[in-house]
Amino acid sequence: IQYSPYKGDIVADFVRDTRARGVRPGFYYSAVTNSYMRVDGGTVHTDVPVRPPQVTVTQAQYEQIVVQQLGELWSSYGDLAEVWFDGGYQSSLKANLTALFNTLQPTACALGGYGVTPNSVRW
Repeated sequence: IQYSPYKGDIVADFVRDTRARGVRPGFYYSAVTNSYMRVDGGTVHTDVPVRPPQVTVTQAQYEQIVVQQLGELWSSYGDLAEVWFDGGYQSSLKANLTALFNTLQPTACALGGYGVTPNSVRW
């Protein structure tokens, strides 16, 4: 979106439009895959060559980014119906994700979030 002519808040637009149609919004988030930061299976792979526009981060930095991004998403757009963790999450994130759920989205269900909220659902 940074390089597109669109300059709005696409997440706010999505949330507004779903609610206007009587649908409670939910967010998809992959904590285990991120090509930009060379993450696969929840692990930063520093042994893979960096290709533009990829960046180099440590595992700790990546996990901090995940928590910051989720904190921003979960605190900026009101109550969510669902958060979908495609592929689950790394066990090292469990305490932080649990705290975020308890504080910011205590009623949201979490697909792929087994163990971080009592509202977990599975396939």
